[in-house]
Amino acid sequence: MKRLFCILIAFSLLLAGCSVFSKPSNLSNKCYNIGMNVLSVTDDYLDNTISAVIAAGQIQDLCRTLSGVPDEAGTSDQQVKNYCEMLSYTITLVADGDHINEKEIVHTRNYLASLLGESARD
Repeated sequence: MKRLFCILIAFSLLLAGCSVFSKPSNLSNKCYNIGMNVLSVTDDYLDNTISAVIAAGQIQDLCRTLSGVPDEAGTSDQQVKNYCEMLSYTITLVADGDHINEKEIVHTRNYLASLLGESARD
């Protein structure tokens, strides 16, 4: 019984540790979490789960929160902030009917994903 308990604890620690390794070490926790939320909203838009208007509003709110997060020394927080703002701007243009820049959303999303340690999409 003790052995099984030790194995379960070791397994749960291993799983908990995996999430630590997914966040790049050069990002603050707050910046990473908000950036991941921006990425998720963008993916919802690209998957046609939400409209451009809803995505733009949600990303704008997240960008406002992100702009209040101070940059930590030695991090890439400012780059994440920049790409979140670029996504906000581009999706807002699309929500306003300017579909010329729509392909730019995927490109900007993929660059943000690379900063966050996530995979690109086509």
